Formats: sequence, structure tokens, C-alpha cells
Amino acid sequence: MQPFRYASPDGLPIEGYMALPAGASAPAKSPCLLFLHGQIGFWRSYRPYALQLARLGYGVLYINYYSARMVNLKEGMRPFPERVERFHFLLEDMARGVDTLAAHPRCEGGGVTLVGFSLGGSYAFQVAARRPGKVAGIVSFYGGYRFRPLMDTWDIRLSYYFADEDGRLWHQWFARQDPQALIGKVRSPVLLLHGRRDAWIPYQQAREYHGALRERNIPADLVLLPRANHDFMFSLDPSPGQQAVSYLVEFLERRVVAALRRGCSPGGYGALPPCPEPVPLHTVGRPEKLAAPLLTPAGSHPRR
Repeated sequence: MQPFRYASPDGLPIEGYMALPAGASAPAKSPCLLFLHGQIGFWRSYRPYALQLARLGYGVLYINYYSARMVNLKEGMRPFPERVERFHFLLEDMARGVDTLAAHPRCEGGGVTLVGFSLGGSYAFQVAARRPGKVAGIVSFYGGYRFRPLMDTWDIRLSYYFADEDGRLWHQWFARQDPQALIGKVRSPVLLLHGRRDAWIPYQQAREYHGALRERNIPADLVLLPRANHDFMFSLDPSPGQQAVSYLVEFLERRVVAALRRGCSPGGYGALPPCPEPVPLHTVGRPEKLAAPLLTPAGSHPRR
């Protein structure tokens, strides 16, 4: 695990850490993942999962996308045009992470997989729409897919953020920036993971979005974890998080790594050309084997 930095569009540093497979059995190149944290941040909390995936043969860069600018759903106290400009800069800060991994000598050339958590899961679709030729997959953990109902149900104490004209404009504009509005711009395979007990973002949003993706013939998988709430990756009960990692690994092997091995993808997503033969778009995502537990010692890389 090494500290990692790259430059934002305006030259400011975006900080993060990168975990790569290590040891004699490590592959020369690995499928690489970019982790996007949630609204609150706590980006260093993803270190154990990055290390776990590196032991399984994947490269992981997890970043603090607030490094250069803090932009969130509320964005109070700024003129509306400035809020919009800062939001586009924020998304480009993340997209530069895709550029960086796509050019990294230890990363496979078929594209980067975006892995987002909560708001980061929603942002993953925005980033993918900006870099369609470099994104091989999108994984969203308990993301929101329709912003308006979420913003309309916020605690009343937050309503002052929308009390003035700039706030109302921001509320209306931001509500239209959700993944639902981007569905025609996404072509990479998608995995949605959500808890049925999520009290912040109802799991029905994931189910509806999954259906909308399938209607567009986008390779999409949905996993609903019965006992999981929001932020289940950091639950005191580790089982939902480990189940989710197993589904993530199975998705990567079936959707991303399989395409790399073929040298083509069903829809021509990422940096790969379309496959000449038909490839099934929709399969039932079931983990064939559990991912290595978080605290197991480093060993051989099963993907080698």
C-alpha cells in the first residue's frame, strides 16, 4: 500500500492510496479499480477492502475526491453558477483518477472499474459518462439513483440550504444529475448492491434502476442483501460486507476479467472492441467462491 497523488484539472493534488498485488506470484498487470467514497468522506476507511482485493489480484486506488474542493449535495452559501462549476470540477477530479489508472503500467489496458459507495456509487455513473472509453465496469454499493425523492425527504433542519433563490435553483438542478438521467450514456456492465433494510436510500431505487438498465440492454446485476442497512460495509456485523465483496469479485471475474481474456466485450465497453459473436448480457450473479477474509495473510494470487 503506497500513498498516491494525481493532479486535478486546475493543478491541485488529489490524494489517495494504491494497493497492488505483491510478491513473487503477483501478475505483471491487474484489472484496476477506483474507489469513490460517500458524501461524508472517511475515505481512509476503505483501506482493508483495498488490501483484500489486492491479495486477490486486483489493483485498487482509493481517493479523497474532496482533496481539491468540498462539494456535496447541499453546497450552501454559494451563488448557483459557482456551485454548478464546482460540481463539474469535482466530477472531473474523479475522472482524472480513471485517466491515471488507465495509463498505469500495472493496470490492464481494457478499462478501469469504478466502485462507489453511497453518494460515490451515484457519482460513479457521472464519471463513467465522462470517460466511456476507459470504464470497464461500474459497481455501486447502496447508491442513490433518483435524487429528487431523497433530497425532498431530508431532515427539515437542512431546508435552510434551499431557502434563497440560489438554493432553490441548486436543489432543482442537482436533482436532475442523478444516474437515472444518465442511463442513455452508460454502456459498461453494472453491479448494484443494496441492503433491504436501508433506511436512508430505499432498496426499491436499486431495483427500479436495475430494471431500467436491463431495458437498455446494459449488462446489469442486482444483489439485495436481506439483513443489511445503509453503509453495511462498515457494519458491526461483518457478514454483509464480506458477502458483498464476494459478489463484487464474482462480477469482476465474469464481466470484466472475462472480457479482458476474450479481448472484446459484448457491447464494446471500456477500451475493448465489440465481440463478433453474441455474448449473453444478463446472467444471475451468484458468487462461486467466497473472497478471502479481510485479515488473512497474503498468499498466492488466485487470478494468476
